[in-house]
Amino acid sequence: MVEQATDGIFLTDPQGRITAINDTGCSMVGCPREDVIGKVLTDFLDPEELARRPIRYKLMREGKPLVVDRQLLRRDATRLQAEISARMLPDGSIQGIVRDIGERMRAQTELARLAQTLEARVVERTSELDRANKELEAFSYSVAHDLRSPIRAMVGFSSILLAENKDRLDRNSIDYIQRINRGHTHEFAH
Repeated sequence: MVEQATDGIFLTDPQGRITAINDTGCSMVGCPREDVIGKVLTDFLDPEELARRPIRYKLMREGKPLVVDRQLLRRDATRLQAEISARMLPDGSIQGIVRDIGERMRAQTELARLAQTLEARVVERTSELDRANKELEAFSYSVAHDLRSPIRAMVGFSSILLAENKDRLDRNSIDYIQRINRGHTHEFAH
């Protein structure tokens, strides 16, 4: 099972020297097993990162598992972003699992980039919508303003028509003229 695992699996002695590692772990560091056995675990970690974030052995000595993201240094000088889960055994040796999280990190970076792009698009579209709404409001105001005089003239003429010809108009014609006058009053009351 250890050899078939897709994660690197290792065991160290109490001094931190690697005593066992599976094929996946060897391929993660880019070395054959014989070049890995006997090396200290920190030989495969980025020294700058290790200086900023030292391994918390005290935590492991207290029986707590350690789960950290670290960059592994490969033999060919490339780096592998890895998640290391380790636990100290009662005799001081360490057993651990190393998982390649490079693809997950790339996916998270891409997701963050897409979220930023989406956010920028939302801001842009909102701005465009605000501009369109302001243009529509200006257009509506302009149309309403431009129609006031012609509508007032129609209402005025319809009122004159009704006043001068009420006795000659049938009931439907009077109703139509009154509707024109009421509609004008209702529309411009707002």
